[in-house]
Amino acid sequence: LEVANFPLRGLNGVITPSNALDQLNIIADKRSDVKYRQFHAVVSCKGQEMNKEQLYAAAKQYLIEMGYGEQPYLLYFHKDTNNNHVHIVSTRVRKDGSLISDKFEKQRSLGIINKLNRQYGQKVNADNRESAAPIIKEALEWSFPNLANLEELLQRNDLTLKPDKKSKGNYAVYSG
Repeated sequence: LEVANFPLRGLNGVITPSNALDQLNIIADKRSDVKYRQFHAVVSCKGQEMNKEQLYAAAKQYLIEMGYGEQPYLLYFHKDTNNNHVHIVSTRVRKDGSLISDKFEKQRSLGIINKLNRQYGQKVNADNRESAAPIIKEALEWSFPNLANLEELLQRNDLTLKPDKKSKGNYAVYSG
């Protein structure tokens, strides 16, 4: 579907998938000290509920919101299973050798997925407590300089922090 942000173009200004993968490895090799230098994700739907264009748009939004929008990346559409899906391939290593943060990556990803599901009319986990619990648990292990930082982290995961109406001085976390 798309090959973007690669510095080196092949003949006639075209970049092949093979050349793109070589370039991803060259960039990732700047940080041999990092175990997981590549980023690979799949945006999928049940059956064919979403077409190629919808999945492309969702994958592109996911990529941007996860912080990889400026990175070199490849987007591939597949229907080789019962579910249409798009593969996202990129690198966690920036061209300057710095890294894209993987802090709360799983939680951020879940928040973005829930947001995309609502946006595209897909089923969202009916019991959001299950997906919110690890996000809240991990957030509580951190020390935040102010409440706004905690609120921002939760918002990135599609959660809202509000004063608890039942218990003064406590807060409640809401989803959706």
